[in-house]
Amino acid sequence: MALFILFLVPGAPKDAMSYGAGVSGFPMGRFVLISGLARIPALLASTLMGSQVYDRDYGAVVITAVATAGMAVAFWLYQRKATRPRPSQ
Repeated sequence: MALFILFLVPGAPKDAMSYGAGVSGFPMGRFVLISGLARIPALLASTLMGSQVYDRDYGAVVITAVATAGMAVAFWLYQRKATRPRPSQ
């Protein structure tokens, strides 16, 4: 989950994270799935923010950054709730 969120953050050093995952023994199939799913929205957000900076629309940059961070936090909260042990009955 942490790897997904780190890949989701626009501008994060994804090459360094890829090298780190490679030497850590992280399963390759899982890494490809996680990084692929997370890189697509991050790449779109980075491209959108770059376009907004080029247009000098700084308010839109802030909105995009806050929305991206909000989605990452929502995903983290969802995963935290989904992996919490359920009380036995």
